[in-house]
Amino acid sequence: DRRAPESIILALLEANRQAASFRGKNGFFPLHIAAQRNLPPSTIVSLIRAYPEALDKVNRENNQPRDYPQRNQISKEALLRPTACWIEDVEKEDYLGRVARRRTQLRQKMVKLQCAITISKERRERTQK
Repeated sequence: DRRAPESIILALLEANRQAASFRGKNGFFPLHIAAQRNLPPSTIVSLIRAYPEALDKVNRENNQPRDYPQRNQISKEALLRPTACWIEDVEKEDYLGRVARRRTQLRQKMVKLQCAITISKERRERTQK
């Protein structure tokens, strides 16, 4: 049995989230393989979050990832959760991430502006003396 360590799979997903959306041999998406091999829940959930649509895809054996029996209850629940719920969660997380990044950018601009105002005030005070 050839299995990539979970840390490698998760690192690959972090580096390239789109990797979860490519079909492999016999029409298997990475989620099919993870479900078929009963990989840990963290791997299955990460693959779902990367490409929730894979939950509804069938391979050449006419199986969806949901069709493979799971030994772990968390994995089973993750696979049986409606795809639309996963998509909504992922979209919400992406949106919140964009908002957080924008807030950080705006805070940084505010700090720069405050520094520029302080410098301007100091220069004005020196020239008025």
